[in-house]
Amino acid sequence: MSGLKDVASLPFNPDWSVVWSVVIMSGLKDVASLPFNPDWSVVWSVVSMSGLKDVASLPFNPDWSVVWSVVIMSGLKDVASLPFNPDWSVVWSVVSVSGLKDVASLPFNPDWSVVWSVVIVSELKDVASLPFNPDWSVVWSVIIVSGLNGSSLPFNPDWSVVWSVVSMSGLKDVASLPFNPDWSVVWSVVIVSGLKDVASLPFNPDWSVVWSVVIVSGLKDVASLPFNPDWSVVWSVVIVSGLKDVASLPFNPDWSVVWSVVIMSGFKDVASLPFNPDWSVVWSVVSMSGLKDVASLPFNPDWSVVWSVVIVSGLKDVASLPFNPDWWVVWSVVIVSELKDVASLPFNPDWSVVWSVVIMSGLKDVASLPFNPKWSVVWSVVIVSGLKDVASLPFNPDWSVVWSVVIMSGLKDVASLPFNPDWSVVWSVVIVSELKDVASLPFNPDWSVVWSVVIVSELKDVASLPFNPDWSVVWSVVIMSGLKDVASLPFNPDWSVVWSVVIVSELKDVASLPFNPDWSVVWSVVIVSGLNGSSLPFNPDWSVVWSVVIVSELKDVASLPFNPDWSVVWSVVIVSGLNGSSLPFNPDWSVVWSVVIVSELKDVASLPFNPDWSVVWSVVIVSGLNGSSLPFNPDWSVVWSVVIMSGLNGSSLPFNPDWSVVWSVVIVSGLNGSSLPFNPDWSVVWSVVIMSGLNGSSLPFNPDWSVVWSVVIVSGLNGSSLPFRTGGSVADAVVSDLLLRVLLMSVTAVEAPSVTAATDAATCLRTKSSLTEGVRALGKEPECPTGASEPVRH
Repeated sequence: MSGLKDVASLPFNPDWSVVWSVVIMSGLKDVASLPFNPDWSVVWSVVSMSGLKDVASLPFNPDWSVVWSVVIMSGLKDVASLPFNPDWSVVWSVVSVSGLKDVASLPFNPDWSVVWSVVIVSELKDVASLPFNPDWSVVWSVIIVSGLNGSSLPFNPDWSVVWSVVSMSGLKDVASLPFNPDWSVVWSVVIVSGLKDVASLPFNPDWSVVWSVVIVSGLKDVASLPFNPDWSVVWSVVIVSGLKDVASLPFNPDWSVVWSVVIMSGFKDVASLPFNPDWSVVWSVVSMSGLKDVASLPFNPDWSVVWSVVIVSGLKDVASLPFNPDWWVVWSVVIVSELKDVASLPFNPDWSVVWSVVIMSGLKDVASLPFNPKWSVVWSVVIVSGLKDVASLPFNPDWSVVWSVVIMSGLKDVASLPFNPDWSVVWSVVIVSELKDVASLPFNPDWSVVWSVVIVSELKDVASLPFNPDWSVVWSVVIMSGLKDVASLPFNPDWSVVWSVVIVSELKDVASLPFNPDWSVVWSVVIVSGLNGSSLPFNPDWSVVWSVVIVSELKDVASLPFNPDWSVVWSVVIVSGLNGSSLPFNPDWSVVWSVVIVSELKDVASLPFNPDWSVVWSVVIVSGLNGSSLPFNPDWSVVWSVVIMSGLNGSSLPFNPDWSVVWSVVIVSGLNGSSLPFNPDWSVVWSVVIMSGLNGSSLPFNPDWSVVWSVVIVSGLNGSSLPFRTGGSVADAVVSDLLLRVLLMSVTAVEAPSVTAATDAATCLRTKSSLTEGVRALGKEPECPTGASEPVRH
């Protein structure tokens, strides 16, 4: 970019794609002598776009699809001499769309469906010479829609979608096409579109959907068609459409849906049809339609739905019918319909729903019926309906729902009833209904819900009740309701929720209560309410509780045993102003101590050091605590980066090449790294070095530094004189005379590197030995410390 255009002598490395792209873009267009590498797709794309169009001599690689696409789009249309590769679908698609229509000489590949679709749509319709492939359904569909009549094309029945479009588009000369019954969807469209000359087509009963459309469309000459009873849907449409000459059709009782329509349509001459009791739905319609001459029909009790309709329709001569107790739905309708002559019917107690209706309808002569306690729903209705002479009924405690209704209805003479504590719901209703003479009832602690209602209802004489600690909900209500005489109650620490309510309700005489550390929630409330817990036994698990204690100004924690797990608690302590200087130190408190340090507690000199405190010490260093006396750990890259940025020169630190990020900051901060041992992996670091003006002329060169040297070149350091190597050791890559000449051309802008400050004699000698006679002639040869021996040169 800066004018380094004499790159002729540089060896080329194809991995420098990004670098060379910049070179080429900068006006270096004499690339004729460069070896070509097809992997430079991005570079050459830029070349092509930049106006370098003399690519005739370049070897062609079909993998350059993206590059050539750009080339072609840029106006390079002399592609006649290029070898063609059908994989260039994307490229050629662009070519075709761009107006390059002389594709006649190209070999055709049917896999180009997408490409050719674009070609064809683009008005390239001279496809007569193309080999046809039936898999081109999408392409040809476009062709046909575009107006290219495919009459001369070989037919493939799999083209259902294509031909459907053909038919819809008006191409109706399909007479010569072989027929395939699988074209049901296609032909349906054909027929609907007006192609009704189907007389010569072979019939396939699987065309139910097609023929249904045919029939509905008015094609009624079906007399010659073979009949298939599976055409229930088709024939249903036929019949509804007015085709009523069904006399010659074989009957299939599975046509329930079809015949239902037949019957509904007025075809009532069913006398000759064989009867099938499975026709329940059909005959239901028959009955509803007024066909009541059912005397000769065989009866099937499974016709519950049918006969229900029959009966409702006014057919009440059921005397001769065999009775089936499973007809509860039918008979329910019978009874509701005023058919009350049920005296001769056998009784089935499972008729709960039927009899419920019976009873509701006013049939109250149930005295002779056997009682079944499972009739809970029935009898509930009975009782509610005013049948209260239940004295003679056997009692069943499972009737909880029934009796609940009984009690609610005002039947309160329950004295003679056996009591069952499982009636919690019933008795709850009893109690709420003002039945409070419960003194004689046996008590069951499982009645928590019932008694809760009792207590809330002002029944507070609970002194004689046995206590059950599981009544937490009940007693909570008791306490909240003002019953505070709990002194005589046995205490159960599991009542945390109850006692929390007690304490909040001002019952603060907890001194005599046994303590349970699991009451963290309860005691938290106690403490917040003003009860100083200083005399309580301490449990370190109360971190949440004590955090509240400390925040609530209860700071007399000096006598508490310390537990380092209280990191959250002590963090609050420290933030609240309690200097933890006298606390035992635990290095795991990184978060806590970070807060300590930030809070200005800087007397950390006596603390044991743990290098894992990177976060803590980072804060320390940023806060102004010079860590120069700390032991160094190279893993502290983040910490020391802050150290260096803060002005703490790390010159005396041991060097670790993994500190690339740290030293990058060092170099940017102005700490000249010239005396540092070089590591070629520091590409990012040295890039910054070079950008900062530290001429790397004395550095061994590593061709992997493509990114670094790219920056060098962009920065104005002419790399033309740099030795380039793609192999060999790094030690062999020494600086040549050309670098010296570049340095001299730079006048005094960049001085020759000083190596006299080097602390290592061997390093100095290696540098000295790398300089050429030209350097020595200028008097720039460095002086090395005495006692060093010349390095062996290979």
